[in-house]
Amino acid sequence: MKAILDQVFDWLDQGGEVAIFDATNTTKESRAQILGLCNAKEPRVSLIFIENICDDPKVLAENFKKKIHHSKEYKGVPYEDAAKDLKRRILKYDNIYRPLEDDEPLCFVKIVNLQSKVVFNRVGPSIPQMLPSFLMSLHNARRPIYFTRPADSEVVRDECNTPRTVITRTGEQYARNLASTIEQRLPEHLRPKLTIYTGTSSQSIQTAKFLEKANHIQMTCLNKMQTGDCRGMSTRQLH
Repeated sequence: MKAILDQVFDWLDQGGEVAIFDATNTTKESRAQILGLCNAKEPRVSLIFIENICDDPKVLAENFKKKIHHSKEYKGVPYEDAAKDLKRRILKYDNIYRPLEDDEPLCFVKIVNLQSKVVFNRVGPSIPQMLPSFLMSLHNARRPIYFTRPADSEVVRDECNTPRTVITRTGEQYARNLASTIEQRLPEHLRPKLTIYTGTSSQSIQTAKFLEKANHIQMTCLNKMQTGDCRGMSTRQLH
């Protein structure tokens, strides 16, 4: 353990900001040892433990399938044999495993059954404070995701000479084709769950307007980036 942590500390000293120590810290003693080594380091290293607990039979069964399917170790092994071996290994760790407790002087995040319950303990400022929101945003389920640019648009002016952006006739057809394509490709059972994320510009919103039954969410972070001095320049001019 110490040899690996020494490599972590060397990397942090060379400018690294975040390191992940992936280990089965199943006992209070092993966690206390890690904490002691981090506290003894100068400058002191901020430490946060992440514990993932799963006792839901359905979630466990799905996790077993994914583990066995993607593991090179079980390649070519019948599923029943692989599952039996995996359960045997888990039982071995379960006999010595001690979950994170509030009485341990540790900063930790505990995730239970894929976010059905999330526990934070002594989560402080900076990176540890940002980590919980990142972990809660993760999804391990498979899902189709489609990306598209906004439809072709142009700037028009009304009677008051106020400019506004509208999609062109070509853009209108693109928006219709986009909706048709997604509806054809998306399985029937997923259609009620369809969510469309667009920027806040009228161009982006109009591009998705024919997906009427979807849940639409506008986000400023999806707006076009400001190009500064390059605004309005063609690709040839940029080069």
